[in-house]
Amino acid sequence: MSAQEENIPVQDESVQESNVDAQAEDEVVSSGSEQKQLNAEASELDESNIIDDSPGVSTRGAKVDALKQEREIDQAVGAAEEADEQA
Repeated sequence: MSAQEENIPVQDESVQESNVDAQAEDEVVSSGSEQKQLNAEASELDESNIIDDSPGVSTRGAKVDALKQEREIDQAVGAAEEADEQA
């Protein structure tokens, strides 16, 4: 007899617990107010990585040397590590 035939719930051991309150999210969705749901989701967003999209600010089509940028970053990280070691 299988677990399904006995109506025994089978828990997937690979599923990890999360800090998401699914029941609370379901209540927000079922409350009927789509705007309330959108506001709740928007309030959870991380705004620290928003790109400056003001007029005149664009990198689209810009000719850049990616390897040069990588070297500059590597040098800056190396200098910061050396400063930390000396401090």
